[in-house]
Amino acid sequence: MACRIFVQFRTDRVPGENAQTPRVVAVAACLKLLDREFDHRKDFLHTKGETLRDKAHCHIVIDCNFVGSSPDLQNIDLHCYRVVDGETTL
Repeated sequence: MACRIFVQFRTDRVPGENAQTPRVVAVAACLKLLDREFDHRKDFLHTKGETLRDKAHCHIVIDCNFVGSSPDLQNIDLHCYRVVDGETTL
C-alpha cells in the first residue's frame, strides 16, 4: 500500500554534504516508518527549497511504494516529521 512522508528540515541540521541532503533525509524517514532505506525504484522523492544552500528551510515529500501500486487518492496515509538539530534520526 502506498503512503506519503513529509519531512521539514534546515540544511545545516542534516549531516553531510548539501548535495546529499534530500537523500539522507529520505533514507532516515524510510528507515523510521518502513524499516527499510529509500529506494528510487519503488519510491518517488519530491524536494522543495534550496537544498544546496546553507541554513535553507526545505522539505521533502516521499511517495513510498509508489511504483506498482494503484493509488487511491482519497485515502493516502500521510506521516509528518522534522529533523532535529544534528540528529540523523527523525
